[in-house]
Amino acid sequence: MKLFYLLTSSAMLLSAVSCSDGAKTAPKSDNPFMWAEWTENYGIPPFDKIKNSHFMPALEEGMASHNQEIAAIVNNRAVSDFENTIVPYVEAGKMLTRTYTVWANLSGSDLTSERAELQQVISPMISKHFSSISLNDKLFAKIKAVYENQAEMNLSAPQARLLKNTFDSFARSGANLDAKAKVRYKEISERETVLTMNYGNQLLKENAAFELIIDNKKDLAGLPESSIAAAAELAKSKGKDGKWAFNLSSPSYFPFITYAENRDLRKKMFEGYSQRGFKDNANNNESIINELTNLRLEKANLLGFDSYAEFVLDKNMAKEPKQVYELIETIWDPSIKLAKKELKDMKKIMRKGGVKGDFEAWDWWYYASKVKAEKYALDESMTKPYFEVNNVRTGVFTLLNKLFGVNFETIADAPKSHPDMTAYKVTAVDGSILGILTLDMHPRSTKRGGAWCSSLREQTYKDGKRIYPIIPVVCNFTAPTANAPALLSIDETTTFFHEMGHAIQALVQDVKINGLSGTSRDFVELPSQILEAWSMHPEFLKMYAKHYKTGEVIPDELIAKMEKSGKFNAGFSMTEFLAAAYLDMEYHTLKTKQNIVATDFETKSMDKLGLIEEIIPRYRSTYFTHIFSGGYASGYYGYKWADVLVADAFHAFVETGDIFNPELCNKFLNEILVPWGTTSEIEMYTAFRGKEADMKYLMERMF
Repeated sequence: MKLFYLLTSSAMLLSAVSCSDGAKTAPKSDNPFMWAEWTENYGIPPFDKIKNSHFMPALEEGMASHNQEIAAIVNNRAVSDFENTIVPYVEAGKMLTRTYTVWANLSGSDLTSERAELQQVISPMISKHFSSISLNDKLFAKIKAVYENQAEMNLSAPQARLLKNTFDSFARSGANLDAKAKVRYKEISERETVLTMNYGNQLLKENAAFELIIDNKKDLAGLPESSIAAAAELAKSKGKDGKWAFNLSSPSYFPFITYAENRDLRKKMFEGYSQRGFKDNANNNESIINELTNLRLEKANLLGFDSYAEFVLDKNMAKEPKQVYELIETIWDPSIKLAKKELKDMKKIMRKGGVKGDFEAWDWWYYASKVKAEKYALDESMTKPYFEVNNVRTGVFTLLNKLFGVNFETIADAPKSHPDMTAYKVTAVDGSILGILTLDMHPRSTKRGGAWCSSLREQTYKDGKRIYPIIPVVCNFTAPTANAPALLSIDETTTFFHEMGHAIQALVQDVKINGLSGTSRDFVELPSQILEAWSMHPEFLKMYAKHYKTGEVIPDELIAKMEKSGKFNAGFSMTEFLAAAYLDMEYHTLKTKQNIVATDFETKSMDKLGLIEEIIPRYRSTYFTHIFSGGYASGYYGYKWADVLVADAFHAFVETGDIFNPELCNKFLNEILVPWGTTSEIEMYTAFRGKEADMKYLMERMF
């Protein structure tokens, strides 16, 4: 799962407030959030001094301070203009932002039981606070006055863009509604926050509740030694020494479903994974989906839109649902056709092996690996030794140096949010600090699933000086064992490059007007997905893919096999993705309230699309965190929209004959990454490419 968390749920409301390098509050007691600045350790939060008990007092004081700053804007009797209204609004709330940003990161990466209890109080409290600001009539009147009279103010283009973004943000948050509608809008927003929080927490509990314990070594047949060793260590940590434990984390689940010969156990794992949130227990997410979907529709209707998707897409590159459906339909036909061919090939091997009965969904990964081994003589045991996690990290750093001239230096004594965290100083060619990167690589029961990039401090300006960002990347990759280091699959490797693409965008950006950076959901994946394209290119593979024991560079023969198998199982991969994107749109293009039963709704949607029963959507409704807990509602298609941009952009490098073409690297850096969000997405892209993206390059790459 490749996610870019900009801080989810109520944290998204913080987008109107920019981070700085410290609040103005004087030091008070032992609470680090009350300190004026975090000047030590490059501004990394003093995690070693932060206690859970510090959050509520700091958040309460932060909200009080924020309210005072908003009141000062409202009570200013001078004629409203950009400098006395928009600038102080964007600058307000720094202490609150700093505190809540740390909280949001910790609750995502290490949600202990104590933090889970705190979250039940904090999330609705923060939502209520920001709702009161976005629905402040007097504040909006001042912003609206600036917006309507901007022609008299001689604003620069970036200032005009920030003004429009601010006005639109208020309008889309209900500021133009009448008094009765505002009350309802606020109720909906606060309830949404609770529902999205509960959805994610219930899924976390579902993940933690499942385990498969094996005590007969024969049932491990087919599994790689690395998976067996990891399972033994997991069992030992649970007090079941001498047995093997498997769970639903990606490093445990996917090797099992791919290689385990025991079909009944594969079924058990698959059903444990695919039934999360559907079971008849306290963690069932179906009622949340029903309520949340209907609330989103009601909110969209209040704002004058026929569906929630229309509301969301109004600010994206794809401006209406029709464009999203057209994208899905264009790719669907060749994808499902290819998936059916893949199924036919796998059935032959299944029958050849003497297995009777129907081919089931839990058979797909297993027999796909058999076909891959037969056609390409390739499996993960051959590639993993060349993708040891430290080698991959070095590869990412090497690539970013070659492309954009950045350097990474370990910060040995950095305070850590968790013992697994590492920190790096990121510098430009001239040695100046661009930002701080933190990495947290491996699974734990308190960490949300998937991989994401977020922010502990955004890039801003203060008194003419660039305040550099602090950017965490959090993953759930294969962990080391007692006998072997962390060896990553190809998917884990490309995921690491993906999240580092988000990170480098945040680290190198140099937006001089605070509050301006940010893009639509269907453009935000461009920097991440283009790094994936480099990660598996033969020329670059030989720079970082080295055997963890011998140091041998990955051989040409293995690279050739990887290239030949590059489109293997593409029908399945594209089909399961498109099914999820379609499901997202089906929920959010509803135009009338319904009593939604997720199981039935999903079945009808997939039948309508034409999904075959041997494939399920990449994310089923009850564990589709992107759209029901992660801020991607009506936006999951964006990964594929960005793929169109990526295929076109990377072709620009390929056609020069140099995938590290310095001129193009410089253009990508300075036309897209550095000025991120200061102009429209299409303006940024065409400034780099000289034209709009051509979809033919994606189709060539996929099929």
